[in-house]
Amino acid sequence: MKKKLLPLLIVSIILIVLPVCNGSFEVQPRELYLSMEKQFTKGNTSETIKVMNAEETEINISWYLDNPSPALIRQNRTTIPDLSWVDLEPKWQVIPGFGNVEFFIHVNIPEDKSNLDKYWEVWITFKEEESGFIKFEHAVRFYIDTPKNLNEFENNALTFSVLIFVFIIFIVFLFITLFYKKKKKS
Repeated sequence: MKKKLLPLLIVSIILIVLPVCNGSFEVQPRELYLSMEKQFTKGNTSETIKVMNAEETEINISWYLDNPSPALIRQNRTTIPDLSWVDLEPKWQVIPGFGNVEFFIHVNIPEDKSNLDKYWEVWITFKEEESGFIKFEHAVRFYIDTPKNLNEFENNALTFSVLIFVFIIFIVFLFITLFYKKKKKS
């Protein structure tokens, strides 16, 4: 009798747990890069994350930010010092059956020398609210590369201005020299 109950028990557990284990939503992309070359990006980054509902019924999706543990972080990356520098809009979203929505990434990193030439990794994790026994979460790795030097463009503009000034002085000197040579000949 016990031998007959064991397979029945296993099949029952599988049938009960299997529908709960299916992920009801997908997230794309899995990795995003924000590279700030000349200046810090403020506000909307124009980067979006698409969340797709894989079920017939509507689902409620929210998100949270997390700094990954050192064992899981990518090589040559560190965690961002303050998670409040990254935000997503909207805070949560109801997705209709087989529908999808987009979340927009905003950043506000202080323009400080301590934040120059940094390579940060932040995890944006999406979760289904009001789900069953097992809660699935999908994380997007968000990489932020800050500018190497804020004054690079200003230094280039200053160098260009100096070169133009020297060129104008050279042209004026050349005209004066030619004018005097011509005057001496006559």
